[in-house]
Amino acid sequence: MTADTYRVSGDLTLTYVQRSVSYDPSESYSGPTYGPAITISQTQQASFEFRRATPSGSTANAEWIASSTISAEDFPELLTAVSSTVWPVFVADEQCSMPSNVGSEDYSGPACTGESVTLRRQDLS
Repeated sequence: MTADTYRVSGDLTLTYVQRSVSYDPSESYSGPTYGPAITISQTQQASFEFRRATPSGSTANAEWIASSTISAEDFPELLTAVSSTVWPVFVADEQCSMPSNVGSEDYSGPACTGESVTLRRQDLS
């Protein structure tokens, strides 16, 4: 396995939106009431290391692996933003095809297959 490594350093800006919510349980309760959105932005110096791992010298199946060490003391907003984000599902080699029942009442969109890539997360508690 061969590997190329690159280090990138610079300012990392994190921007996320928080909403305040209040619950007033009563007989006329119709759900939570959301307050105005508050945009929070924080910038810190960060370094990331990108490593390209190429199995058996083939560039066709190369993977990039990125890593960084960022102290929770130095950037406490980062853990909050990353852990509260709803990450979309990533599918490798996705293949979609249109079903033959397009236009009928039971149409549910294209049928897709592929390998779902799961997010690996280490708890930092």
